[in-house]
Amino acid sequence: QRAGTPVAYAEFIDFQKSRPIQDDHRLSHLFGAALYKEKGAGAISVCNFESETGCLHEFFRQYTRENGLNSLDEFERQCEKTNGAAGACKHAIGHGILSYFGYAQKDLLPALDLCASSFTDDEVLGCPGGVFMEHNGYLTLDPNDGPRDPDSTGWYGACLDVPPEFQRSCVWWLP
Repeated sequence: QRAGTPVAYAEFIDFQKSRPIQDDHRLSHLFGAALYKEKGAGAISVCNFESETGCLHEFFRQYTRENGLNSLDEFERQCEKTNGAAGACKHAIGHGILSYFGYAQKDLLPALDLCASSFTDDEVLGCPGGVFMEHNGYLTLDPNDGPRDPDSTGWYGACLDVPPEFQRSCVWWLP
């Protein structure tokens, strides 16, 4: 609040460089959550691809929880304009889409359908990749949580139940 969000983000990036690399993504999500709390939808103009894009992942998680799926295409354009690329923006949107639908196996299909109809550019690294990264629990804001454990069908569990066009992405994002 004192320095303003762009300065605070730059200071965060400098701070993050002093931390172990395995903390980067989690810290970036935490900063993204604080930034969203402070700026709301305006946080999209601050988050970028630094720190493994966790700030953008968290922006879309927070935004969809608060606003639903409204205006995602507008934020995608703004993200692409701010950052000069599309793929990481679509991937971050995938995180938000799944957080909107939920984390059960049944929630994957509507999330993937929305990715396929509106935000597809790369099925592994783009929107579907964000859905699977989110689903597999790569990051939660609870430091005691971690990636999902394999289910009774083994490591490929959830991937066997999604349409074939998404199976490669699902396997790619397994913990």
